[in-house]
Amino acid sequence: PTPTPTPTPSVKPVEFNATAKKAFDIIQAAKIQSSNLTYTYRIGTFAAPDVTKVVQKYVENAAQVYSLFLDSPRVVTIHVYTEKDMPALLDNTMFATQTGLKFFTDSWIKDESQINASYGFPGTFYNSECSVSTNQCTGPAGHAGSAYPSRATTATLDLHALAVPSHELFHVVQDFYRFYGKPQYAVTEEVKDLSMRPIFREGGATFMAYSSSLTDFAQYENALVFDKNRLTKEYPSDLKALNSAEDVVSLLVKLERLDRSGRLYGLGAFLHEWLIANYGLDKFITLTKKHNVGKEFNELFTETYGMSLKDAYTKAAPHILERVKG
Repeated sequence: PTPTPTPTPSVKPVEFNATAKKAFDIIQAAKIQSSNLTYTYRIGTFAAPDVTKVVQKYVENAAQVYSLFLDSPRVVTIHVYTEKDMPALLDNTMFATQTGLKFFTDSWIKDESQINASYGFPGTFYNSECSVSTNQCTGPAGHAGSAYPSRATTATLDLHALAVPSHELFHVVQDFYRFYGKPQYAVTEEVKDLSMRPIFREGGATFMAYSSSLTDFAQYENALVFDKNRLTKEYPSDLKALNSAEDVVSLLVKLERLDRSGRLYGLGAFLHEWLIANYGLDKFITLTKKHNVGKEFNELFTETYGMSLKDAYTKAAPHILERVKG
């Protein structure tokens, strides 16, 4: 008798969003070996060596793209530290007043189950880093970094957490321009929002950190899982209300001013996917270099892209809706 042939199982092709993949590929192709960014590292005593190693790798990957945004060489200090390192950092004015940072690091002390967490700080161009006890200052400098639970390792941290220092590093690049090339001074949040809408500041840093730090599109998508989950868990009413492109535009307009909630990151990353895929990296670099506290961001965006922010939201809305609901 003739044996019954064993059927060949069908392999379902891997599905991916074409716009997101195109944007990721544009960033990967833009990498340059020579870098305008150099960095020094301040590693906390209790930071896990494997975490530090991966953070350094991701920062150096990101710098190959971020350098394209810079007109001159810049030095940035990268901080990697834990809740156990905080007592030594509190003499530094940069850390001493950070209530949000202290809230999270205190929670890590109380809850030892925290092994997949991060708190991005610092991430800007500082006017002066001073000692609380001696009042000695080091002068203007860029600083980026993240805190992690001391028990966290690369096995417990997701890709989002490991890319946080790269996210904060992009904020430093943004701030090299926001204050006309000068370090940060005391300005109101409203003035900051006029210089760059929060969904661009945070969404841009989210997209750039993932797409430049990571070298594989599957990793990029994996990192975004954190931001997608945050939308689902923390903002279910917003998510439920997004049923059309018009709903997306309404939400983006609503989030334009004085909103730094967690929904900015994922929605902003999806907006930047569409922007980079359709208009390339050069215009985005131009917009980043133009933005400052002296000119309304919508005006600068229109000058650069030939359309208003709302026009961009409208055109990007179908992609954002697909990414949110997909």
